[in-house]
Amino acid sequence: METWGERGHAFAPFSYICNVSGQPAASLPVQLNDGEHPCAVQLAGHTGKDHLILQVAAELEKEFGWDQYRPPIWAGDLQ
Repeated sequence: METWGERGHAFAPFSYICNVSGQPAASLPVQLNDGEHPCAVQLAGHTGKDHLILQVAAELEKEFGWDQYRPPIWAGDLQ
């Protein structure tokens, strides 16, 4: 029988370690690899430094223009 850890690693092998260790992490797109699907990077930080990861992620999102990106099928802004 597959363990919880094995299932988690199979589902998201690159974010699994942060989920298990409790480190703050964020994944964000940096470019569209085929003009349609985003390629992403993952940022990870020290435990308790969530605010730094969120700050850097927000700045990178603006730098790469993802704060203005809307996919072809989009439900609109949620208020």
